[in-house]
Amino acid sequence: KKEAEEKKEEKSGEAKVVKVKSEKCIPIDGRKLPFCAKDKYFGHNSFGFEIPTVAEAFNKLYTEVLPLVKSMGKSMGNPVPSSCIPTLKSEMCGIFFPSCSSDCQERKACKSSCLRIRETCGGELLDMLKVVQPGGALNSYAKSMFTDEGMYKVVQTVLSQLSCDGENLGEDKDTCATVLSSSDSCKDETSFKKRLFPSHETMKLRRL
Repeated sequence: KKEAEEKKEEKSGEAKVVKVKSEKCIPIDGRKLPFCAKDKYFGHNSFGFEIPTVAEAFNKLYTEVLPLVKSMGKSMGNPVPSSCIPTLKSEMCGIFFPSCSSDCQERKACKSSCLRIRETCGGELLDMLKVVQPGGALNSYAKSMFTDEGMYKVVQTVLSQLSCDGENLGEDKDTCATVLSSSDSCKDETSFKKRLFPSHETMKLRRL
């Protein structure tokens, strides 16, 4: 069974094939995800985690765990580049919730997004993060910080993605998604987009 169904429309005497919006393309509100761009777009939930769980895990990871790792690096003489953590935050949002295509089909996140994290952060930080992964010296500490199993799995997924070899990552820049391509998501579904993301003014009128 094809993931994207197709239907035919008759227009001006010609048959036009139109892709039906993928059910995997769901509304993503960046305002509800800590440290993600405050954009609203149609995206694909790559790993299937509940969005509130991802939000909590992101918040704790970025405000408690990474500052600790950054401090460790500094004390060991391996300072983390200032642009590293901001890049990690931004690109990981796109990896977890890649935007859909203009015709509302799910697509993979670009592998280049992950590689950008590695290039920006350097191997030192990535090596330090291994200590909180399964088998690492501080894995038990990570479990104590993320007692909720869902949040713990989110964090471990973040760390595993830094290998940049996941099947969820695509190398074709014409078909994969980056954090900069969210504005094009489902642009052929403008009226549908407005119904899912009504403006403040529209909502106000509806209440009158």
